[in-house]
Amino acid sequence: MSRLALGLTLVLALSGCRDRFYRVPSESMAPTFQPGDFVVRQDLGDPESDVRRGMIVMFETFEGVTEVIPDAEPGGMFIFRVVGLAGDRLALRRDTLMVNGRPVREPYAMYDAAHASRDSLRAWSDFEETLVPEATVFVLGDNRYNALDSRYVGPVPLERLRGFVEAE
Repeated sequence: MSRLALGLTLVLALSGCRDRFYRVPSESMAPTFQPGDFVVRQDLGDPESDVRRGMIVMFETFEGVTEVIPDAEPGGMFIFRVVGLAGDRLALRRDTLMVNGRPVREPYAMYDAAHASRDSLRAWSDFEETLVPEATVFVLGDNRYNALDSRYVGPVPLERLRGFVEAE
């Protein structure tokens, strides 16, 4: 195959995937992803059956987001980790996530108080048990003290999920 044909094939293949490539804009998913990292959104089958705890998902702006982040663009994409599914009871005790009364081992989670705002420390340290509503997921940033996640914007409606991202 000539270089021209190979280049044209590559351009055509990538042009259909433009909406799948995203640049991580913030530290909310550190240490898993750093600001400026590129991620590839993969299709998600049926959110009700395919989403699982620990999965990194991308979702589109919804009402809870725009209440907390007024300048969030319609159609804007966010990336966070699913920690709770519909019906789960979630809480945090001394930097340990509790799901349905059991501690969850989270080697990817970062608790760096040196980079936290007073509000985020209060929100996380006072995180009492909450029930994840039907047809939603509860998401958290891996950088627990520096993320505007479900603690602030509420659970994410399943219909707003747009795909998932795999961490290396």
